[in-house]
Amino acid sequence: MDLWKILLLGAVVVGLVLLLQMGSRPVAVPEPLPGSLVEQGTFAIEQAGQRVGEEAFTVWLVEVGFRVDSEVRLTVSGQTVELAAELLLSPDWAPLAYTLVVQAPHGKQRVAARIAGEKVTFEAVAGLARQDRELTGTPPFAVLDNNVIGHWHALHRFLRAAGRTGETQGTALIPQAFAALPFRTQPPEPVGLKVGERTLPAERYRVQLADQEVWLYGQGELLLGVVFPAQLAVAYLEEVLPDGLIVVEPVPSH
Repeated sequence: MDLWKILLLGAVVVGLVLLLQMGSRPVAVPEPLPGSLVEQGTFAIEQAGQRVGEEAFTVWLVEVGFRVDSEVRLTVSGQTVELAAELLLSPDWAPLAYTLVVQAPHGKQRVAARIAGEKVTFEAVAGLARQDRELTGTPPFAVLDNNVIGHWHALHRFLRAAGRTGETQGTALIPQAFAALPFRTQPPEPVGLKVGERTLPAERYRVQLADQEVWLYGQGELLLGVVFPAQLAVAYLEEVLPDGLIVVEPVPSH
């Protein structure tokens, strides 16, 4: 089983589709828009209880809204893959544009998406080859591409900003697969997260993505962890949860 099928962290249903054969021509990472730093941190990534990588992310306040940058390094079965992602969002955390550069042992690939109203444009470039696709979907949209935890950070912020008390339904965009899937979430439920000898009060959002579920753990606007139960995959914010994502249920009374 190859590296991407083992991880399946972002596109938990369709997996990674290598759209094009990799060429030798490098794809440059686009220059980020200027902005003011809002937040930064490191997600540790585990698969079946073993650490397989980490992601350094930053959140920026920019003229159009927000930008989430992610630099990911994953190593499984001796193979290392590096990803650099940039997700541009509106002030209410709805995605506007997305770029991902994947550096794998077999070459480099650039994938991009643009969202305008109900229209989504995908693009993949590898060497001299290029492939495009357009589709329409029902907003709100969420970009949930392979192996980038920062995208779930953006969805978590969107759910918080929306202040919804009922079910949220929308469309998840999977740019590496040129695909769109329905998603829905329920209002958050209280949980506790173990940090040393104390319990940190937190919330859990259950995100239904097609026929699979993903759990988002956060406190306020801060995303603390993501769990992909079907893939035995976990990511957690090291600066707050140095011992990993340890959930306490029910929440102890104070």
